Amino acid sequence: MDLSVVILTWNTKAYLDKLLKSMNEYRNNCKYEIIVIDNGSEDDTYEYIKKKYPQVILFRNNINLGTSQRNIGMNVSRGRYIAFLDSDIELIEDYTFDRLIEYMDINPQVGLISPQLIMDNGEIQLSCKKFLKFYTPILRRLDFIPFIRNTKLYRDQLLADWDHNDIREVDYTVSAFWCFRKDLIKTVGLLDEKIFYAPEDVDYCLRIWKKGYRIVYFPNVKVKHHYQRMTRTIFSRITYEHIKGLIYYFWKHKYLIKPSL
Repeated sequence: MDLSVVILTWNTKAYLDKLLKSMNEYRNNCKYEIIVIDNGSEDDTYEYIKKKYPQVILFRNNINLGTSQRNIGMNVSRGRYIAFLDSDIELIEDYTFDRLIEYMDINPQVGLISPQLIMDNGEIQLSCKKFLKFYTPILRRLDFIPFIRNTKLYRDQLLADWDHNDIREVDYTVSAFWCFRKDLIKTVGLLDEKIFYAPEDVDYCLRIWKKGYRIVYFPNVKVKHHYQRMTRTIFSRITYEHIKGLIYYFWKHKYLIKPSL
């Protein structure tokens, strides 16, 4: 098995259906399995996927236990590589998985690779970034203000002044689409289950760097991302968990400005 594709879903049946259809439509030569974790959905996702896509390996939680439930897929994966795909990802070209695997096969120092994400409006998502500083989440929450979006502090962390069209080592990428070595489980471990929703992606990428691997943004492969920003509602549980996760992240890694590698 070359690749284990791990997809976490929570009330996103329509998006997940579109993703699985695209995986059938676009060709890949590698041998891969699909593992879906239904994280407490209430839209009959589990029953729908079980009936329509019998080849999918399905798990179901009774309630939403957070993004770390991807660990279920990591634990049962059989591939040399593991790919995390958000349920709102859609493949748009042939050999997406093949090209990511090929790059990692010839670059053993790379632990994790991410393709370019294209949003519904055709824009490139700023999906790779510099490590968080203590003030970064505050700026992100205020980015509806034009002045904030144009500050150097804001744009620098997002790598916003780079066109995102060349292969580049980056601090971290969002976990909407990751492809990484299964061997990382032995050296880096699983996702931190103390983080319910964000910044589990920053945390895992920092741990990868600390173990001596590189993280690469790979725009030669492109996928569609029907991007859903989930932390805007001021008093939602997701917002609360996000803030709690950020506090825990900075405490865990003992920094405010720059992490030690």
